[in-house]
Amino acid sequence: MSWKIRVGHSAISTALNNAITQGRNGKGCVLVAATGNDNEEFIEFPASNTNTIAVGATSMCEERKNPSSCDGEDWGSNYGQQLDVVAPGVKIATTDITGTEGFSGWSQWPEESKIDDEYIYFNGTSSATPHVAGIAGLILSFNSELTQAQVREIIESTTDKIGDYSYTTTQGKPHGTWNNQMGYGRVNAYKAVKAVYPYITGSFLVCTSNSTFTLHNPPGDTVSWTKGPYLSYVSGQGTDNYTVKASSSSVWGSSWVKATITTDCDTVEIQKNIYVGYTEIGDLVFTNDLGEEDFLCSDREGNLVEFSSSTSCNYFDIWLLNEYGTQVLYKLKTYTTEGSLDFSWISPGYYLVQVRGINDCGTGQWNGSEVEYVDCWDMEEEGNMYYLKFVPNPAYNSVEISVFEDENLTTLKTNNEFYQMQIYNSMKVLKYQVLSKEPILRINTANFENGLYFVHFIFGKEAQVLQLVISH
Repeated sequence: MSWKIRVGHSAISTALNNAITQGRNGKGCVLVAATGNDNEEFIEFPASNTNTIAVGATSMCEERKNPSSCDGEDWGSNYGQQLDVVAPGVKIATTDITGTEGFSGWSQWPEESKIDDEYIYFNGTSSATPHVAGIAGLILSFNSELTQAQVREIIESTTDKIGDYSYTTTQGKPHGTWNNQMGYGRVNAYKAVKAVYPYITGSFLVCTSNSTFTLHNPPGDTVSWTKGPYLSYVSGQGTDNYTVKASSSSVWGSSWVKATITTDCDTVEIQKNIYVGYTEIGDLVFTNDLGEEDFLCSDREGNLVEFSSSTSCNYFDIWLLNEYGTQVLYKLKTYTTEGSLDFSWISPGYYLVQVRGINDCGTGQWNGSEVEYVDCWDMEEEGNMYYLKFVPNPAYNSVEISVFEDENLTTLKTNNEFYQMQIYNSMKVLKYQVLSKEPILRINTANFENGLYFVHFIFGKEAQVLQLVISH
């Protein structure tokens, strides 16, 4: 409601009270009214009626709209003991009747308020009030069984306490802290709708013991539950509390529970994604202090293994084993999805790294990957890393490998020093090696099988391992 009257409104009050008590088949109509634009500590009727939600206006600077507020407009939002909430009330875009019949055609209407012949900027508590009415409509669209008192409580209890104002517990204001200039605060549509939208609570992790999921705010009387993989039904079908458990101690993976709610006019499905059983560890990624991947440095620190986990864990085990997995060389417990692989005693060569997660369901399975430790050149002391370029990569019958002295692709100057180039297949079988001083190598790969190869470049104290793909 966007109007005011100061005398002779007893009949109107009766009509408003009837709407509150008899509207919507006894559930009551939600009445929303503007407080007025006189910058007074006075709430205009019908906003002053105790059965309405009295709405004041704010500027874009999170303050009560007043003649000194940041927008520069010379008016103020009324306030006082009967104020309930506030909403934005400055430069609110709205539709307009085209031509001279619209507001933009009024000579007294400010030119800066006009956007074009169809839209204008709408100001005042009259532009703040529709925000609140719209939120009430959204709430009832999710649950039309709510009473007007319940809708009002939701709107007033989900506000934002904005601005430099003191919000305090106040007698007669049961829905939270309150201030006579801002009421309960600025309305928040997201919070209000979230308060009534149906949702499911329960543990994300489900083990072999019972786990109960609870449906909140169901807008209808009929509820049907379904479940995803790895779960066994226990109890609660047709109620707001649904209990399941892992189908066995040997299953793990992503799953879900879903509540289908049937109302008089619609069907609503609410799903909660969960995880069942032990943790699954993703691919292991190895990095070193040189910023390279797929190999680690035996002669310097900064070696890490990183991995993903299908669910949060109490902790992770990281084990380092010999190449064949027959001897455990080191055990590490970590509480994050990474771990240091720095060992002063380690020698160049291939090793096996295994990771497993321990969650509330128990100990998960190992996921392992082989990694090579190599002697890495200390570039901080010896100079810049050398750069290699493969053309083409993937290669067919041949590949050209260029060696550069820096990232600017400066041609290699060997100064009569040899570098060594070795190419291994994925089974660690040496397929090619050469000693050379040349900045460009042309290698015949016609006899190489399709697959992934590892190119080892060794020059002085520097060692690099890069990947080459052969695809005939």
